Amino acid sequence: MRNSLFAAADQVVVSGANFVLILICARYLPEAEQGKLGYIVAANFAAVMICLTAIFQLAAVELARSTGMAEERSQLAGFQVIIGVCIACVLATIVAFIGALSGWNISGGDVFSIAIYLLFQQLADFDRRGSYLFSAPNRALASSAVMYGLRLLLLWIFPPNEIADVLVLLIISTIVPALITVRASLASFGRHRDLSQFGLSQIFKSRWLIASGPISWVWGNAVTFVVGLFSGLASVGVVITIRSVTNIANVGLEMLETYGAVALSRSESRSQSNYRNVKRRLLIVGLSIWTLGLISVIFLGEFMVMILFGSEYAEYWYFLLPFWLLNLWIFLFKLAAIELRIAGRTREIFKSYLIGVVAMLISVTIAAKFAGLDATILAFAVSGSVLVAAIWRFRVSG
Repeated sequence: MRNSLFAAADQVVVSGANFVLILICARYLPEAEQGKLGYIVAANFAAVMICLTAIFQLAAVELARSTGMAEERSQLAGFQVIIGVCIACVLATIVAFIGALSGWNISGGDVFSIAIYLLFQQLADFDRRGSYLFSAPNRALASSAVMYGLRLLLLWIFPPNEIADVLVLLIISTIVPALITVRASLASFGRHRDLSQFGLSQIFKSRWLIASGPISWVWGNAVTFVVGLFSGLASVGVVITIRSVTNIANVGLEMLETYGAVALSRSESRSQSNYRNVKRRLLIVGLSIWTLGLISVIFLGEFMVMILFGSEYAEYWYFLLPFWLLNLWIFLFKLAAIELRIAGRTREIFKSYLIGVVAMLISVTIAAKFAGLDATILAFAVSGSVLVAAIWRFRVSG
């Protein structure tokens, strides 16, 4: 119970800090600079998804056979450092390429700063998530509170005027936890051959689960880059700012999904009737939370956006409606995905994501090219129904 409370508090700290980051930058940055931040935030989400599905999937299996926690932590930290460098370089290059096509006059220094931030953030995130693996959720909460607290304090003391200012403050806030991970990794160098061989075998065994991570990022974040390519960086700034409201409001559903994964796993081993009752309760509670959120968006949406971000964003408050609809699709999808994962049918989760990504990319690209920003966001929200239909079809057919 105590560990669960620490984990919930940590999730609130991280989600809340990410929202406040967008909020502060929206107040000080022009919309185009906010759009550049949107590209960087999306790239960071990609790094998080890759690490969650690769490194921490590997870690869970490795620790199951572990005889020395300190040694395993060191090896995993070393694995994170090596993979982190590769991920940061690739993602920074992608951001630079798409950013240039979107009208960002990006310099070599900008690309370097983006790569450094993405690397340091991954290493800092390992320090936090690694604490969960080694049964220290209180340390994970402390790591998050210090890093994100320092980040928001720096943004408050030194209000940014451009994206370069934001990057400097982001990098400074991640230095300490990143160095902790680097220090933990030093003892592992020279032993990576065994870890890499083990890692490759486990990655192959869990390939469908691992592949679902990056492709889920494509489904959720590719629209950011599509908007930038067709509508410009200022439109990206609007989209990521308005969407941040529904993201933070969705924390309740995310916690319910986490609880649901544990509850369904436990009830599945008891009886089918118990399993069905747990599913029914999760669905009812989730739909109730979503409906309350929808009512709030309809009656308070414009007021919330005006208060949070100012008049320049208030005219786009109606984007909250399609983004909140998107949260419904995500909840229903994850509920079905939990069942498939319990049954060991992870390949079907990947196939569902693949179908959803194809539908999303086709619909948002056509809308962006021929109908503008409003239609693009609506197409994105509606395409989520394809994702849900695909996974529920696989769930029933099994």
